Amino acid sequence: MDLENLIEMTEAEAEALLHSDSEAPEVEQGSKDPETCPGPVALSNMGQPTSKRPSHRTRFRKRQRSLVKVGMPASYYRGDCLPHSAAQSSCTITHPSSAVVGIPIPLMSEEDNIGSERSELPPISAKLMKLADPCTAVARMDVHVSQVREKLDKQEMPTNQGCCVPGCTLEGQDLPRVHAFRHHIPGIFDDRLRCNDASVVKGRVMALTQVATWLLRRPCVLSELVDLVYRQRVLAPLSGVRVSPDCRQAMVEVCNYLGVSVPQQFVLSPANSPAVLIHWRVLSLLAAILQPEDRDYWRSVFPCPSDIQLQSVKSLPVAFDSHFHIDRLRNAAQAPCMPVDELMELGQVEDHQLVRLVGGIGIFCDPNTFPSSQDMSGLPSNVGVVVGLHPKHSTMSNDRINNALDRVRNMLKCERVVGLGEIGLDHSVPDKQWPRQNDLVRAMLHLINDRHVVVVHCRGASGDSGVEAYLLLLHLLSPISRTQRFHVHCFTGDTYVLTKWLAAFPNSFFSFNRNVQGFSLDQSEALRSLDENKLLLETDAPYFRATGQWFSAPNQLFQIAEGVAKCRNVPVEHVLEVSCNNALRLYRMQ
Repeated sequence: MDLENLIEMTEAEAEALLHSDSEAPEVEQGSKDPETCPGPVALSNMGQPTSKRPSHRTRFRKRQRSLVKVGMPASYYRGDCLPHSAAQSSCTITHPSSAVVGIPIPLMSEEDNIGSERSELPPISAKLMKLADPCTAVARMDVHVSQVREKLDKQEMPTNQGCCVPGCTLEGQDLPRVHAFRHHIPGIFDDRLRCNDASVVKGRVMALTQVATWLLRRPCVLSELVDLVYRQRVLAPLSGVRVSPDCRQAMVEVCNYLGVSVPQQFVLSPANSPAVLIHWRVLSLLAAILQPEDRDYWRSVFPCPSDIQLQSVKSLPVAFDSHFHIDRLRNAAQAPCMPVDELMELGQVEDHQLVRLVGGIGIFCDPNTFPSSQDMSGLPSNVGVVVGLHPKHSTMSNDRINNALDRVRNMLKCERVVGLGEIGLDHSVPDKQWPRQNDLVRAMLHLINDRHVVVVHCRGASGDSGVEAYLLLLHLLSPISRTQRFHVHCFTGDTYVLTKWLAAFPNSFFSFNRNVQGFSLDQSEALRSLDENKLLLETDAPYFRATGQWFSAPNQLFQIAEGVAKCRNVPVEHVLEVSCNNALRLYRMQ
């Protein structure tokens, strides 16, 4: 039965057709029972419990009846694949009169804005030109979504910090954002483009509309793509990711173009506006669930416009993590074989908190995970190695301690090793263990030499700033040369401790991490009074993680610099630059 006959039907004839056994195959052509295989809007059972499937069938039937009433073929809702020319003619029907009670409007709110531009979309690929079974189309998407989710699960990360595209072999060569734009996201979304340029906004909307057309196998609008990713939980890994001010402005421009309201706050998961689809993390996930040939075609058809001048983007601030645990971070991330350069980029950060890591100091202070010479030779050239014995290992037997110190002595001969540590006191443990820590410090004094930086760990009893522990450690280290270079990591002392330490060892540097957010007035005063030429930043990864995250990582140094900058009343970028230069000078890695 052709479209003209369907349009001329009365409501009674339409109802009879829908319930007719003889005509049912024509209306249901290419479709299975929606209870077992729902249409694209009522998607697969990924996000829908089995108990709700009967309601899918009810909505499916009701929507079919309403579509027939307004003159639209039932295949519009089923998601049958149609060529643009044929499908467009079926979708450009005017809205039914408001006088017709009980008939829902099948088109979305921004339909009027982009409906006239559907003809400008690139043609659907040859595979999609076929009238495929919509259930097969949804099943193919389910496979891709499951592959993306499986890859994210393997990375053991709450967000897509690595590349989420199945089969991508280019991970780790760039920052995740740079990698995504370089290999998977169309150039029209380049954030250097002026977000208020009409042609840029239009191009972004058309690029997203193309994705919606591919995934739903029919011409559609962006609200339907938002509904799709919500029902399939595609954006679930982005829960909690915030939108930067620049990205928000670009989203506002998209909302204005579509004629939809601007939410007070844009939320990625669950998406609360079609405009959030332009966020680079969302685009990465959309690229991941596309077929490979469609993904490549998408990038080629929507490149960065050559006739539009790109805005200059300020380069990322440099950063140097002066203290992080390579072995412990690998364990926390459940990635025992991950290369260190990728490991350093695992932290979750906002767009405005990105930094360019120019290096770091990897700490190995656990005998069970001491690196071999081959392990150290495989590390990036901008990562220095520090080896030692953590104070808490003082509870080991004398034989094990002596064996560990012999191994440390041999590792110190390696050129890649730039420091000895951690060495010091940790009074957060029961006081009966404190004498053993004193003995361990005395034993490690014999390993100190001028070539290596001595990395100090000093921690007071619970709830104490550590004044007692710092002064005791200073006494234990008194036999050391006054010119020895020291790195007092995770410094929590007050101005008195700072003054005493610098008087004993002028070549001392002090690093701070996320715990500056909880500093007392005395500790904050010490941080403010410290000469900036002695200031270092550290993450102590995987420790001192942000709320809701599993671990910290070196690429989160901007967050730490924010706390230090606020205390010292200086710009964040200044803190990052100064601390980077200080670390390179201290460890002689320039």
